[in-house]
Amino acid sequence: MILLSLIAKHGCTYGYAILNALDQMGEEFFRNSKPGTVYPVLYRLEAEGLIKVVDEQGAETQRKQYSITVQGKTALENMVSDWNHYVSVVDKFI
Repeated sequence: MILLSLIAKHGCTYGYAILNALDQMGEEFFRNSKPGTVYPVLYRLEAEGLIKVVDEQGAETQRKQYSITVQGKTALENMVSDWNHYVSVVDKFI
């Protein structure tokens, strides 16, 4: 849900930018996330059709940009709704 949210917020972004956002906003929970953790999730989201990869041909490197698909936007909306419901139920116990 977090990776989909970051991609949706930026429209199109790089894996490195996602790692930086996790580091900057993740506090102790997601700070220092490793590429070996994040990239497999990105590959899974792509395989599920929730994001698409746009290859960018550079002079020296080939970088991939990630963007959310229509299916990904729908999935994200459902995840956020489920999350909000979960939080409201947990809040009843606190």
